[in-house]
Amino acid sequence: MNPLQPKQYADYPSLVTGDVLEVLEQQATEFPDFLNSLDNKADYAYAAGKWTVKEMAGHIIHHIAILHERYL
Repeated sequence: MNPLQPKQYADYPSLVTGDVLEVLEQQATEFPDFLNSLDNKADYAYAAGKWTVKEMAGHIIHHIAILHERYL
């Protein structure tokens, strides 16, 4: 059977210790707390024309919502 991910990404799953689904569930509950902890730091962009932390988080959330709709 062929691997589902390209070879350059093969090492990433091995970095997860424990049950992958449990880790994902834990991250799902921790992510909102992380976003709330950012305060005004979330408006920082490392260079002009680059995304802020807040914009990146919004992009990730939006992308997940789109993928969720596609898979239902």
